Amino acid sequence: MRARTFSALLLSFLPCLLLASGLVQNGTMETDENGDGVADGWAIDIHQGATGSADLVASDRAGSRCQHVVHANASKEWVRVSQEKLPATAGHLYAMSAKVRARGQWLILLYEFSGGTYKTHRIAEGREAPEWQRVGQTIRLGETAS
Repeated sequence: MRARTFSALLLSFLPCLLLASGLVQNGTMETDENGDGVADGWAIDIHQGATGSADLVASDRAGSRCQHVVHANASKEWVRVSQEKLPATAGHLYAMSAKVRARGQWLILLYEFSGGTYKTHRIAEGREAPEWQRVGQTIRLGETAS
C-alpha cells in the first residue's frame, strides 16, 4: 500500500487546543520559534469577513502552553489553525485526540482527500467547554485516500 496524506483542520471560536498525534508536527502546540503567535508547524487562516487572531499562551494544563484562537466578530466565516498533508496510509486506522477548553463554539475536523474530492470527519464539536476536556475519534481512511 502506498503512503497517502490527509489534512487536519481546527476550526474554533476562542479555544485552547492540544492535539496528541504522532503524525502531527508540534502536536502539543508548545513551541513558536518565530514568535508569530501560531504554534510551529501550524498555520492560521482567517476567512474573508472574519476578524481573528492566534496566540500561543500559558496554560493551566499539563505542558506549558496552548494555542489560543480568537474569532472576534459576528461573522459566520471561520478562523482556524491547521496542518496540511500529514503522512498517512490509505485504509489504515488512525486515532485523533485533543484537549479543548473553549468559550463559544468550536469544531475539530479531519479532511480525507481522494482524487479531486474530500470527505470531512467531524472529530469533535461543542458550544462551551469551560474546563479542559479530552475529545477524539478513531478513523479508518478510505482505500483511495490521497
